[in-house]
Amino acid sequence: MAKRQLNTYDEYVSRLGIRGTARAVGMPESTLRSRIAAKAASKKGDQQCQQAQPKNNLSRVLVIGDTHCPGMREDYPDFLKSIYDKWGCNRVVHIGDLIDCHALSFHGKDPNLPAVKGEFKRARNQIAQLYSYFPKVDWLLGNHCALAARRASDAGLPDDILRPAAEYWGVPGWTVHPRFHRFEIDGVIYSHGETGTGGLYAAISQSKANFQSVVIGHFHQAGGVWWTANYGHRVFGMSVGTGMDWKLLQFSYGHKFANKPVLGCGVVIEGTQAYFEPMPL
Repeated sequence: MAKRQLNTYDEYVSRLGIRGTARAVGMPESTLRSRIAAKAASKKGDQQCQQAQPKNNLSRVLVIGDTHCPGMREDYPDFLKSIYDKWGCNRVVHIGDLIDCHALSFHGKDPNLPAVKGEFKRARNQIAQLYSYFPKVDWLLGNHCALAARRASDAGLPDDILRPAAEYWGVPGWTVHPRFHRFEIDGVIYSHGETGTGGLYAAISQSKANFQSVVIGHFHQAGGVWWTANYGHRVFGMSVGTGMDWKLLQFSYGHKFANKPVLGCGVVIEGTQAYFEPMPL
């Protein structure tokens, strides 16, 4: 039996046994056992991800982390699409800070970066990538998304002087939720995360404060799911990480720190299960 036939070794194991198959292909028996175990685990994981579609109108939600366009990693949309397909998602939430608006920042701005028009043009190009994969999204406005409105407010201008966010950024099928808004899907709260406790464990702290499961972004260096329970209830707090390319110049404020943003996204299954999916580096 040639080694190139290893992808079909299951049928040989059924006929020759593990020891006989290992001898036939010239492979150590321990290696063959490891490969069989790994294949079985992978198959089981795929079956769990692709189990029955949502029932009773409940949702499988893909949660996109802070993208800070035009500072999003170019491969982040493809990663998101793979997770959406893997889990059979039927709804998408962008947790906030879709755009970076570095040129509008109230903090110092790097003179080597593009001005507002150039930055926004690049941001639209990246947003178009996301929109091509996800034409329907619940988009929560984060603190960076709100910079234009904050500038207008400082100038004494009314809110309605600005074009609607979905129209301006070319995402007409997206539902835009205002800054500080929190909305629910299947009993789970989704918010950008800037209105509660901060830090690495912000998600579970905000979950405890709300007595409810919570999904947040905003804290780039946190990615994961934390659970808490009492006698009658169990809830989770999930931080979904980010899709930003932290090596870019506009994020130089964080270069001095050892902790870096956690790349990934979140998945919430029917309001009861939550999974953080780290992006391959």
